[in-house]
Amino acid sequence: MAQCFENTMDTLLTFESSYENYQSLYVPNDWTPKDPRKIWHIVYRVPQDQVANAAALALSRGAGLLELTDDDNPNPYDTLPNDAYMQAAIGAVVGGKPPINEPAEASGSQVAGVPNDAHVLSSDYTSVTLVWSPVSGALGYAVYRDGKQVLELPASMIRATVGMLDPGSVGLALEVRTVLSSGDGGASRLIPASTNSLPLDGSITNTSFIKNGNSVTYTADVLVPYAFVRLFIGIKQDAGPHGWPIDIPGVDNTGTSYIQVVNYLVEGNDFYSAMYKYTGSWEMKGKAGNAAWSWAPLGIAPQVQSGYTHTWTVPFEGTDALASNYVVQGQGYAPIENVFMGDKYFWNAGF
Repeated sequence: MAQCFENTMDTLLTFESSYENYQSLYVPNDWTPKDPRKIWHIVYRVPQDQVANAAALALSRGAGLLELTDDDNPNPYDTLPNDAYMQAAIGAVVGGKPPINEPAEASGSQVAGVPNDAHVLSSDYTSVTLVWSPVSGALGYAVYRDGKQVLELPASMIRATVGMLDPGSVGLALEVRTVLSSGDGGASRLIPASTNSLPLDGSITNTSFIKNGNSVTYTADVLVPYAFVRLFIGIKQDAGPHGWPIDIPGVDNTGTSYIQVVNYLVEGNDFYSAMYKYTGSWEMKGKAGNAAWSWAPLGIAPQVQSGYTHTWTVPFEGTDALASNYVVQGQGYAPIENVFMGDKYFWNAGF
């Protein structure tokens, strides 16, 4: 990472990959930060007996923040290491106490009523953006939602987005106060705001796919922020479906519940997106049971996001994937949402 990014963030994540890659493919920065806590490394697939070596490598590379786990892809962050592993990590750090300074005391006082021109610039399903004119002598600004402070900004920023709001919220009362070196609180100037309501088909809509030779392009509009937006693809199943089962909420008018069974996964973001094949042994036989989370990487499947629209370009060559059998899933931050397209199955003891 170039040194021009040094002051863009409190901490810069400059490595996130496996322990094998940390040993053989690591590319160092050509500059040294003023504070080692500026650099953060995440290393997964680290065996317990290699924790001390990984920590020593991080120290030699100037990383003041280090995250280690023995978990692996496709999601190395879904399981915590056991206590013995954590003790090994603690033992690998000299001193036992992180060098965290006491937070600086805030100076100045917040003055309500200024700026006097703060207003809503835009809003969507889960956020509202406010703008205002700079206030002479301002040390900073504070943004309030329904009487509670939610943001604190430096004087150089005259725009703020209040996020994590519920879709369809009405009657929101926002406020911007100015931090000045001295001054008494004025009268509050409340800014009414609201968010858009979701369409009837939910937070993920307009799903579609187009075949292009040996690849298939999928699109979906994702209207709220999710930590993960995943694309699952199934195959043409014989009797006794096998793969990764995803429960379909609710029941039909006969009280029957359904699942969709998928066999491929595409997960990632604009920077890197990979395709995986389910390698677990789950089959739809007898009673419902837990499925082994076991996926093998197949390679890159690019995806891009433009506004709300997510687009995946998935290579189908060499797979038995069925393009019309897919699920788009959003998970994390907002409540989980699945859009099911393709074959559904119900539990039957005859399978």
